[in-house]
Amino acid sequence: MCGILGVYNNSNFNINLFEKSLDTLKTRGPDDRGIWIEKNEKLFLGHTRLSIIDLSLKAKQPMISNSGRYILVYNGEIYNFQELKEKIEKKKKFVFKSKSDTEVLLESIDCFGFNETLKLIDGMFAFSIFDKTKDELILVRDRYGEKPLYFGQINSDFFFSSDLKFLKLSKKFDLKINPNSVNLLLNYSYIPAPHTIYNKIFKLEPYSYLKVKISDLKKKNFPKPNESISYKDLNNTETNILGKNSISENSKILGSLINQSVKKRLVSDVPIGCFLSGGIDSSLVASYMQKNSTNKIETFSIGQSDKKYDELSYARKISKILGTNHNEYLISNNEILDTIENVNHVYSEPFADSSQIPSILLSERVKKKVTVALTGDGGDELFGGYNRYLYSKQVLKFMKVIPYRLRSKFFKLLSNINSEKISNFLLKYNDSIKSKVSNFGDKFSKISEKFTYIENENDLFLSLISQWPRNSKIFINPIIEDTVKDHFLKENKNELIINRMMLSDINYYLPDDILCKIDRAAMQFGLETRVPFISREIFEFSQKLPIDQKIKNNKGKIILRNILSKFVPNELIDRPKMGFSIPLENYLRTSLKSWGQDLINTKSLYEEYFNVDEVFKIWDMHQTKKNNFHTKLWPILSFISWRKYNS
Repeated sequence: MCGILGVYNNSNFNINLFEKSLDTLKTRGPDDRGIWIEKNEKLFLGHTRLSIIDLSLKAKQPMISNSGRYILVYNGEIYNFQELKEKIEKKKKFVFKSKSDTEVLLESIDCFGFNETLKLIDGMFAFSIFDKTKDELILVRDRYGEKPLYFGQINSDFFFSSDLKFLKLSKKFDLKINPNSVNLLLNYSYIPAPHTIYNKIFKLEPYSYLKVKISDLKKKNFPKPNESISYKDLNNTETNILGKNSISENSKILGSLINQSVKKRLVSDVPIGCFLSGGIDSSLVASYMQKNSTNKIETFSIGQSDKKYDELSYARKISKILGTNHNEYLISNNEILDTIENVNHVYSEPFADSSQIPSILLSERVKKKVTVALTGDGGDELFGGYNRYLYSKQVLKFMKVIPYRLRSKFFKLLSNINSEKISNFLLKYNDSIKSKVSNFGDKFSKISEKFTYIENENDLFLSLISQWPRNSKIFINPIIEDTVKDHFLKENKNELIINRMMLSDINYYLPDDILCKIDRAAMQFGLETRVPFISREIFEFSQKLPIDQKIKNNKGKIILRNILSKFVPNELIDRPKMGFSIPLENYLRTSLKSWGQDLINTKSLYEEYFNVDEVFKIWDMHQTKKNNFHTKLWPILSFISWRKYNS
């Protein structure tokens, strides 16, 4: 993986500022850097390199095609580049100068054309190619949003980049915060594409490309997100999965697909390892990785002193069974707190998934041993792993039986009761809850509040992924544009609500939260992460798989459990999902109390976006333990902290 940057300069940029801007991407590509400049010094293309395949200078970027027509800057990995290379060599007499996937991608576009290449390539990528013949730039992002790509307008200049860190370099940049994006952050804990925190700056959405004419940039006609083109319809891949198959038959097919996907992601000229949390997804990836390795693979886990959030013991047991060389790290409270101060340097937009903290700490340690790490991300979204999928069917039944007004009043009473008291009461009479749902009290408290305003199945999902009800007093400005909500409401109404939920998460939560979190954390230390579950074949398989092979009897990922049982004992599989969390609830009342209080007291940083009285109200209720509001407070504190850092 690498960092890419391009600028069309109408006024502000010169070579010195461009070089300084490129330097902000050094952590994404610490091994090398390169710049290509158009003759009239209007168009700059830059690249910082993390060397993974072909470590020589022959793979240096920006790379110019053999014909001289195209210039490429590219971040990512094309996993099937060897097969593609053979196709090119068969079509024309051509001698490759390097052993890199970069050159294969570039020459494929020159040989087969842009659209055909998009059909052929399998990988994670964000790239820009300048076509000298057509005098246009094309920006492209991979199918599931593994690699980031920003674009937009700064004053009268156009840019694209892997990150927004360079925006801190110049006071001349006219940057205005987008109030709608602040509201989306507050609601979802991340800012969904195509929005960013700034006006006139956007994220290119997954599975899309954007063509930018240089003639338009000269006239200061800048591209808009709705001008991007989806290339989903270019994909003609078929799978053999049928709903009539037994789970045993489908497990064999999926096991083979996961195995193939892992094998593709093992190609590397540098050391490679695997994150191992002890959960189903990472355990499956580690199982197939060890199966395909002649030596012991390196696996990595991180834990903490709070046992409610610690999975080290499970990861250790699974590592022993698989025979990996296991590395585990116990992080202290002080390390977690110190990392919070560094978050805004890692994430150039405000980002409020608190598992970013352990992700940063783990990535820093892993990089000391390997340069590439496989992860288990994507399994939850594709195969039904989240609690919101598991219990929606029962909740909907309950909603049909109990009228809205009655249940709203009942849950309004419950939401005013201390969540710990409710949890202790219920656990006293139903201890089995502990074995089914981790951190039950917190989750019960949140769902109680949401039931005060949920009226139908659409409300159900949107409330489960939101921190606030739509009419909350916290918002000064209403949410005008909500791509997550709009996409969900436009989905096929005849489709099962659970399938609609998963598809929405694949389109937004997965790329803009889960993959964003690990990409920024890992690339801060020059660590490449690869995600085997996110492949075309596995995605298409998951969409044709019967729901009862994903979710059954209040258990998710049924088919993944079935496959994993061939590698590890069931007692290590059949346990509550824990997630990658920290005890934020307690930190905000103890170690982080003064930090949070100082931010909230600085009203000038947020009073134009949030209702100050409401912010103080929920802060005080959290401090006095009248309720647990850490999931509501964290996006607020994240934004204020980010704004303070970028002031």
